[in-house]
Amino acid sequence: MTTTLEELERQKIEIEAAIERERGKEEAKKKLEALAEKLGYSIEELFVSTADGEHTKQRRAKAKPKYRDPENHRKSWAGEDSGRPMPDWLREKLDAGHKLEEFLIKE
Repeated sequence: MTTTLEELERQKIEIEAAIERERGKEEAKKKLEALAEKLGYSIEELFVSTADGEHTKQRRAKAKPKYRDPENHRKSWAGEDSGRPMPDWLREKLDAGHKLEEFLIKE
């Protein structure tokens, strides 16, 4: 069976469209990962595939905060052991010359 030029052109268009869809998916995935990281999560923490292929939100025990923003007590971080990256508010304070110990919650 021979493939006509018209069939090859149609296949080429379909392949190019599929490539663009995949590129779009990759870009969306990168943006979601960056946003999740900025908020202190990973994509894996937010969405986990179950055995039947359904997606579900992963539940994680909340770690006790070790550091708190003195300017906004609603902002806290449980530290590196929590498995979450350092939040932006704390990174900005450290970059401004503050020491991590300044934000340690005293018990």
